[in-house]
Amino acid sequence: MVAQKKIEKTQDLDKEILIQKALNRKEKLLKKESENTPPQVNGKTDLTESADTLENCSHLTQHEVAEFTKDRKGWPYFQDVFMISALKESGVDDLRNYLLSKAYSAPWLFSSKVVTDQNPEEIALMTVREKFLETFKNEIPYTVKFDIERWDVSESELMNISVQVGCRRKGLTRFIVGSGGFRISNVIREAEEELHRTFRTRVCLQINVVYDASLKKKA
Repeated sequence: MVAQKKIEKTQDLDKEILIQKALNRKEKLLKKESENTPPQVNGKTDLTESADTLENCSHLTQHEVAEFTKDRKGWPYFQDVFMISALKESGVDDLRNYLLSKAYSAPWLFSSKVVTDQNPEEIALMTVREKFLETFKNEIPYTVKFDIERWDVSESELMNISVQVGCRRKGLTRFIVGSGGFRISNVIREAEEELHRTFRTRVCLQINVVYDASLKKKA
């Protein structure tokens, strides 16, 4: 019974789509016809050759379109169609069950302990860079250089990470650190929390902001 209702709903949707397509085609044909309207002569339109050549195929009512599509069923080129509504939260189970029915057993490509196949040092640097972008405005995050200084994991699985942030100006170094280190402390705290969620282990992050004269030369 449920399957029959789903089929009927799908068929109704097929008809609605075909109706809409036909009406859209009608609108395009009428627009094309209006563009081909004969020019005016002395303020009057020459109607001698303005016969409605599209009358038989463009002037369709919705009822006529419905009659035309009533025997058309199915979705060409599709084996299965799923009706899903995020608003009503319906249809998701059907799709999930379908995907499960098509799945097959196989060994995992990675160990269950592996979080990602990305380079963990790159993830750490991207996380610190992200927090810089959120904390410092304008061009500051783009004028500094991020490097891993130290990386080790203790026996208790505590990750000790040290990141060096190179600045091309001494004044920028003091600005990033902030009075009493309040700015860089906020960055460290937020980056530690993000890395903890990413690596699923405790993280101790240290960020050293230094003046790097070589960056000024490259600029």
